[in-house]
Amino acid sequence: MSICLPVDCSVPWNYTTQFDADPDIDGIGVIASFYFAAWTTVILLTVEYLIAPPHEFANFGRSQLDIRFVKKIQHVSKMKAEAKAKAKTRKALQKAILLLSDQQLITGISITIVGLARLCQITQYHFTTVQNLALAASVAHSMTFGSVEQYIEQKSFFRIWRAIGMLLFGVLLLVLWIVTGNNNWINVYGMPALCGYQNLSQGFGPPATTSLAILYWFLLRGWVFSLTVLFPHYNKLPWILKALSTNFWLGKICDFLEKCFTQPASRRVAQEFWIFFRWTSFILLVVVYAAFEVWGSYAFNLTWAYYTFSASVMIVSGLRNTASNNGMIGTESQWSFGQQLPLLLLILPTFAMIEMFFGKSPPLEEARDLVLNNNTSLLQQSSDIHGLSLLYSTSHKS
Repeated sequence: MSICLPVDCSVPWNYTTQFDADPDIDGIGVIASFYFAAWTTVILLTVEYLIAPPHEFANFGRSQLDIRFVKKIQHVSKMKAEAKAKAKTRKALQKAILLLSDQQLITGISITIVGLARLCQITQYHFTTVQNLALAASVAHSMTFGSVEQYIEQKSFFRIWRAIGMLLFGVLLLVLWIVTGNNNWINVYGMPALCGYQNLSQGFGPPATTSLAILYWFLLRGWVFSLTVLFPHYNKLPWILKALSTNFWLGKICDFLEKCFTQPASRRVAQEFWIFFRWTSFILLVVVYAAFEVWGSYAFNLTWAYYTFSASVMIVSGLRNTASNNGMIGTESQWSFGQQLPLLLLILPTFAMIEMFFGKSPPLEEARDLVLNNNTSLLQQSSDIHGLSLLYSTSHKS
């Protein structure tokens, strides 16, 4: 920022400053490619979530609520696909998700670098688009770890470069998002984005800082998880990740409320008050445990991702629809090379899925997938959980 020429950060009386359109950042092709890839990633994860054996991901991102929900969906829909076909479908999904995961990481880093590198010239309007595209890429990328974790663990080289990429992406996002904590951000579309950093202390506070804190909490968890991938044998990192988990603290509250409910009555306390205390503790336990299960479920994370993408699309669309009335000169509907390249990258995961569905797998690989699928099915059929107390204890141990 120190090498930038001085910029005019004064607010015009009509809150309008003229600026040029930039299709390479806010063009239809760029926006469509980012959001299409993000939506496709989460949709494929949803399909895998519904067709996978319920207990397969019980130790990663799946609560007991997920297990019961998926078992019910699979029972109601009567999924009776052959083991061989089901294994091939899942393998195709996982390969496409792996490619989309890497694509989200690379394109997310790229758009963030472009936005920060052009900080001296870029407007707050275009910088906000960069922030939303980077947000979509980071959310979609983080959602894929439950699907590609086993592959990453087996490939040390890919594990290292992905973790380094996540760290780099996290640092860039930390700098990129800081200005969103300013309540005066994007009041003037054409104002230089550099003004948001120079005048960061002016207007920095609630409610803008509330959303910024949520973004940073999400970012910090991604950082710690990337370190656990990079240093899998470092024992302290999982504890840090657990401390940042909302479910960890909800579980502690459940423990406390359970002790309160099971506490024997005291002779020094009136019987009526003790009954009221016990039943209040029980009601709170049910409410907190419900939040514990829902908040920690993979279904909730998928729903949150869909909501985040929808809200981000609405923000970008709203800005584009009002840009001409707020000083933008020209149009951003023109197609350029910068818009075509991200769209072409979507061909890779498409061909990956086509290859897995229609390509011929080696006999040994098919036999291995069939055996693994049958073993998982037997495990699924032999497990059933009954009662709220057992449900709580099982979820708490995991």
